[in-house]
Amino acid sequence: MTQWYLFEQPNAEHSQLLMQTIDAINARFGRETIQFAVAGLEKPWAMRSEMRSNRWMTDWNEIPVVRV
Repeated sequence: MTQWYLFEQPNAEHSQLLMQTIDAINARFGRETIQFAVAGLEKPWAMRSEMRSNRWMTDWNEIPVVRV
């Protein structure tokens, strides 16, 4: 996702190292911590979650406990 100069040859090794570094930072600090400027800063949409299942449906730690 790099914009190259017209007569410059892309350096595959440098690009691979750059992508690994960006992936490592995003893995450590959260998705889209670092992103390409071409992706834009504003997201005109948001996830609709009113029909989403409760977390206890998929997370063992959130299953309700009934005590008698």
